[in-house]
Amino acid sequence: MYRFYRTGTKLLTPFLPWYLTRRLEKGKEVEARLGERFGKPSRKRPRGKLIWLHGASVGEVLSLLALIEQMQSLFPKAHVLVTSGTVTSAELMEKRLPKRAFHQFIPLDHPEYVADFLEHWKPDVVLWAESELWPNMLMEMKQRNIPAALINGRMSKRSFHRWSKLGSFGKDVLGAFQMCLVQNEYEAGHFEGIGGQNVRPSGNLKYSAAPLGCDERDLEKLLDALEERPHWLFASTHEGEEEIALRIHKKLKENFPENVTIIAPRHPDRRNDILALCAEEGLKVSQRSLGALPGPEDDIHLVDTIGELGLYFSAISMVCIGGSFIPHGGHNPIEPGRLECQILYGPYMHNFVTICEDFEDVSAARRLEGEEELYTEIRHLFLNPVEGQKLADTALRLTEAKSHVIMDILSELYPVFQRAELIEVKE
Repeated sequence: MYRFYRTGTKLLTPFLPWYLTRRLEKGKEVEARLGERFGKPSRKRPRGKLIWLHGASVGEVLSLLALIEQMQSLFPKAHVLVTSGTVTSAELMEKRLPKRAFHQFIPLDHPEYVADFLEHWKPDVVLWAESELWPNMLMEMKQRNIPAALINGRMSKRSFHRWSKLGSFGKDVLGAFQMCLVQNEYEAGHFEGIGGQNVRPSGNLKYSAAPLGCDERDLEKLLDALEERPHWLFASTHEGEEEIALRIHKKLKENFPENVTIIAPRHPDRRNDILALCAEEGLKVSQRSLGALPGPEDDIHLVDTIGELGLYFSAISMVCIGGSFIPHGGHNPIEPGRLECQILYGPYMHNFVTICEDFEDVSAARRLEGEEELYTEIRHLFLNPVEGQKLADTALRLTEAKSHVIMDILSELYPVFQRAELIEVKE
């Protein structure tokens, strides 16, 4: 099966420049760094030991930051390479990575590109996060006998069924990893089912991520702007959810005329579409990208910037998770939980099944089945602030109690670090 995949990706070679050009036109690539997607790095390899961590997008790479901090403490002479495949994650890494750590885009999964990438970087160890499995890259790592582990592994039911139909292909690909550290027993069953070796539930690394930060002066200004106005945040929205927010806003205005609704789209470049929706509804909007704060006459405050959710989670107590009222799969509720928010989400949280179970088991979040229930719950919490604070307090206690998971993961990774001779780097 792998031979067919490898041959197929080779046959696509003439079309890949066109493919990346189209992505560039849509703002999904960085022109100055397109070479990285072809396996041509934009910087030299640093001397000494190199730890390579990969995460597909924003959520995955943010969860790696705490791990990077711990590893730099353990191995102070080592450098850290972080790869991902999205522009947003690259921008965040440029801001958040510590010294001796740097970001590159993951190359397209083409045999020549991945070989060039590995030949240049020669990583001493690879830690691969969550669920993105690229066969050419992983098989090339396996052939080169690079110490590697899957961390924070997860696999949807759909992906599991797809891999299960491919015979030994999954086992061959997962054979790149010396061990598979997965989020829970449920995920362990999936990885074991397709042939993963040394599969161990180790908890969810996202719980160990530091709370999202913000500038204290910006926070003070935002709190002053909101004052005593009723307000709620719809965070990381996708197409179709802004319409829900606007309809709910108009209904809330009937009983709470001072209400301001804050919308933070997952992809800020959709701002013009959202502004058009607001104009159709006759709603006044302020834009964060223009430096604005919610004004006294504003109905909607649009957070069309990147990397400011920490500010808004810190200022706003009621947060609805986007991507959960359409069949997208939701987003990470741990982040608002760490900042003591009241967490609401819709029926489509299938990318965070076990995290949602953690929250719902202790009543740290509320799952709502649709738009009408969301409106009813927001109205209820506006009228019952003590109940809302209890919900927020429970979310904070849960996330703090589970933040130790990073130490468990590091302990499990010891044999991989030993094989990579990283232990010798420790001072």
